[in-house]
Amino acid sequence: MWIEAAGRHGKVGPWKHCFARHVGMTAKTETLPFRPAPTGFEGSGLDDAVRDLITSYHDLNTTLIDELDSEPSPLEFMRYVCRNRPFVVRKGAEDWKARKLWNAEYLCRVMKDEMVNVAITPHGNADSIIELEDDDLLFVKPHETHEPFTHVLRSIQSQETSPLSSSPTPTRYAQTQNDNLRHEYSPLFADVPKDIPFAKIALEKSPDAINFWLGNSHSTTALHKDNYENIYVQILGNKHFTLLPPVEAACVNEKAVLAATYIPRDSVPSSRASTPPGLTESSASSPVADLTEPQQHEEALKDLVVCVDEPEDSVPFATWDPDEPKKRATPFSALSRALRVTLNEGDMLYLPALWYHKVTQSTSPSSSHLSCAVNYWYDLDFSGSFWPLSTFSRGIGLLSTLPQNEGKEELDRERFEDEHLGEHVKMKAVMGMGVDEGACMGGLEWQGMMEEIEDTLMRGVEGTRVVGEGDPEPEYEDCWEGFGYAVEVMHP
Repeated sequence: MWIEAAGRHGKVGPWKHCFARHVGMTAKTETLPFRPAPTGFEGSGLDDAVRDLITSYHDLNTTLIDELDSEPSPLEFMRYVCRNRPFVVRKGAEDWKARKLWNAEYLCRVMKDEMVNVAITPHGNADSIIELEDDDLLFVKPHETHEPFTHVLRSIQSQETSPLSSSPTPTRYAQTQNDNLRHEYSPLFADVPKDIPFAKIALEKSPDAINFWLGNSHSTTALHKDNYENIYVQILGNKHFTLLPPVEAACVNEKAVLAATYIPRDSVPSSRASTPPGLTESSASSPVADLTEPQQHEEALKDLVVCVDEPEDSVPFATWDPDEPKKRATPFSALSRALRVTLNEGDMLYLPALWYHKVTQSTSPSSSHLSCAVNYWYDLDFSGSFWPLSTFSRGIGLLSTLPQNEGKEELDRERFEDEHLGEHVKMKAVMGMGVDEGACMGGLEWQGMMEEIEDTLMRGVEGTRVVGEGDPEPEYEDCWEGFGYAVEVMHP
């Protein structure tokens, strides 16, 4: 079989007649076969597409992080940005002034008793998921307060060096991510570069925020992602990163989780004293006890309770932990290939935008029993294809991990609306606009139309029913109004 190509003027030659003669067909009846283009997936469903996305990525990318001996050039750095791949520069910040000067004594001498924001939790679990007795989940934020810097640092040290005791010790973490090194901790800003040269040249922008971090081994940052190109520099102690690429969105079991906050039990308003202990409701504007005495303040922080935020809000957050792979896993979690890297003092990590990361810390006597770091956030460039493709990848990951019945219900409802809502709009001219049903048609005719509507609804979604006036109100229902007759579809 052959087909003559288009001529030099772009006109197709007499391929029909040649094709017909070659296969024994007449020119009037020949047709060329059209078939769907191959997808390249092993299967044909959405799950297969997600699985292929993850496995293909890992086939093409190593699970090791590139380690560089010196800072990259702007061009080399831009190549990593374009590929959205992390790297570590070992001892990349060893010559920084902060590396030479910062220790517990120096930090206290410079910051003195400046009041700083500190996040306080009972278990070092700020901005993380907690599980309740009935398997429900909450996204819990830390209790935030202002304390003298010296008190914060000494408390962090004391928790690290003191033996375990029966008395609970609250975990403090200086972690405000609001450009705090150029504001709250400005006396220390002179000890670090104002920019990262290779990043500034390559990205053609200055950092959106420069942050100071101070904690100990009791603090853990739960798996999450940021819309920033991140240059993270370890000054004292060690940080241990667990990294997942954006294509693994289907692995992390992201959920919209009810938001809550830790607050001292003594600060719970008396009007909510009847709420079960350990879980109450609070408002950001709720009155807080006056804890001006240091001893009273410290004792109150030893009894933090979880309070659901008011007004209620949900936070989309990863509920799967790569360090507990069997717990709250999705069908794709087993495909995850986490990258793990430890930052030692003076090391510099490039953490690409939208990478999921979990962070733990460790200290030593040589680090003054502190883990201290500085990071530079450069805003993500939302132009081009990376952002929409990452958003699409996350979207199909979420769709593919919906519970089977939940996903089917949503699809059934959407299909029902597409197929039948148009018919209802047509009926509105007869049944709506406040026209009395008897004025439009006889009773038997009206009854017949309503039976037809009910039959249409029953065909549209299996297990639904029409609820007429005076019927018991269903527990869960959707209602379309404006038809002169209330049509309510109850979810089965």
